[in-house]
Amino acid sequence: MASSTLEKYSEVEENFYNDLMGFVGRDLLFYCVTGSLGRKDVISDWSDIDIILVFQKLDESTLDYLSKAIKLNKTDIKIGTTFYSLKEWNVYKFQDPKTFDAMHYVFSGIYSPRISNSKVLLNQFPIEMLNTVNRISLSSELCILKRALLDKQEEKIIYKRLSTILRIFLLDRGVIAGGYQDVWNKSKIYFTDFPLSQITPEEIMISPEKYIERTKHYFRFLEWLGGNS
Repeated sequence: MASSTLEKYSEVEENFYNDLMGFVGRDLLFYCVTGSLGRKDVISDWSDIDIILVFQKLDESTLDYLSKAIKLNKTDIKIGTTFYSLKEWNVYKFQDPKTFDAMHYVFSGIYSPRISNSKVLLNQFPIEMLNTVNRISLSSELCILKRALLDKQEEKIIYKRLSTILRIFLLDRGVIAGGYQDVWNKSKIYFTDFPLSQITPEEIMISPEKYIERTKHYFRFLEWLGGNS
């Protein structure tokens, strides 16, 4: 990853943070960049910026301010937010699987929250609970992957779903995987029968005409999943 790419993404995130703080101020109790930017392994023209937010409360004005801050971003870099009220967050059953995983990365020192108010309870869930949550989300991710393949949707959707499923399978073995390279490398190590040669986001962007050829590999992946459930 070129340093200029990381600088560009960091600048977009910094501007969003400042804009949001200008709108909501002290009502923002937790702010943490996750995903590829949180790991400092962004891919130009591919990665989004993912952020977890916890507000004092969620009402019409809060959502309006969040929407305004997102719309102030005029770049082609997408900002995705997962947001909660304080009450929702502290009753952890409202947290989605990605948030559960993100907290594991926070406690591992990979993600560093910009804001972490003491009112926001940060729970380090045992690996067994993470496995349960991710197993529940596996069916949803697999459904999205199958639908994307059936409808010949954008390959980026297929690739991201495939990578998420691999992270879930690795986590089931107690293995934490980060970016795409890490996911593929660890899959080769921990799954001796892993059927796929590595496919990279760069390869997909450079050679979109090979979509159908790569689709054959994705269907082989589905077959492999059936034997490793």
